[in-house]
Amino acid sequence: MTIQRIGIERATVFYGQNTKRSLRRPPASAPEAVQRRFRELLRAEGIEDAKQLSQERTPLRRDREFRASLPVQPAVPDTSRYAITGAAATYDNLSEDFGNWRERILPGAFAPALNNRAADTIANVEHRNDLILGRRSADTLKLLDSPTGLEVLIELANTSTARDTFLSVQRGDLGKMSFAFGGKIEEEWTIENGIDVRVLVSIGSLFDVSIVSDPAYSQTHCEIAERSAARGHLNRRRLDALLFERRHAAHRRLRRAEILCQAG
Repeated sequence: MTIQRIGIERATVFYGQNTKRSLRRPPASAPEAVQRRFRELLRAEGIEDAKQLSQERTPLRRDREFRASLPVQPAVPDTSRYAITGAAATYDNLSEDFGNWRERILPGAFAPALNNRAADTIANVEHRNDLILGRRSADTLKLLDSPTGLEVLIELANTSTARDTFLSVQRGDLGKMSFAFGGKIEEEWTIENGIDVRVLVSIGSLFDVSIVSDPAYSQTHCEIAERSAARGHLNRRRLDALLFERRHAAHRRLRRAEILCQAG
């Protein structure tokens, strides 16, 4: 078993060559019982201290010889004609197992963050701020709180980062999304099928939406689209979301009440 540290709150544990499990430290707001069960899981994996995660890496194979040559670069179109569209989060779906706990986002949870225009949001790759694809304040990133989740439209520039990402998404090497959040968070904790579940009711700040290889929510997705077609599609989705909200606001409030009642 080897352990690879990713970011600050997450590690991936590898078993053999093909099987892996992603572990994420519960937030500080999690109940003590959740924190305790996560520590027990780390000990069961042979990790006595979370600091140990940053010191172990997947070892280089020593039983192979490696050869490499200059790669043939495929032709890349002018990416400023294109956009990346998708869903950075989906509502009412369980996340992956973070280590004896999971997460669920209630419909409308992103509304406070999206209504806070003073707080900027960027689009990037693997949550890296040196790989920026768009920014909300520059109107190159557009976000929509739709009935099914947080929809994204990133208008690409003709940069090396955009071209590399364009090819990776077009080939299918990258096809999922994630998001980074904080600020004032309203949450509840419940138990579903014997596992602790953090229910995100309201999110105060949305720092980024990101194209990633290992998402927390497997239902997320992203695709390449012509920019003009993507804009038209997003405008239609905005109208759909407005009509849905008017017709089903009562249903969404009832659904929230059901989950919060379970948590209570």
